[in-house]
Amino acid sequence: MNPSKKEILKQEIGRVRNPKSGDDSQRKVNSIVVHAGNRIHLKVKNHILGDEHPNFNFVGKLLGPKGSSLQQLQKATQTRMAILGRGSMRDKRMEEELRN
Repeated sequence: MNPSKKEILKQEIGRVRNPKSGDDSQRKVNSIVVHAGNRIHLKVKNHILGDEHPNFNFVGKLLGPKGSSLQQLQKATQTRMAILGRGSMRDKRMEEELRN
């Protein structure tokens, strides 16, 4: 290594070990704002193929007892989730009326 490279490396190690001491002007120039307080809206749709597994209750497994599984997922991921489509309503007759 060149002496200049060694000196630069020592300065960087010292800066990382003692962030309050030294000149941080170079780091401030190269930094970017990662979080500006604005919310990010992202929509993702996951399609579950219930036709391939007609005897499995996907909605029941996702919701859990009294919706607790879905609530825990939403809380852990800080998101909002909705179950849509065929089989998502309790009243089958009302669901068929709305579909037609």
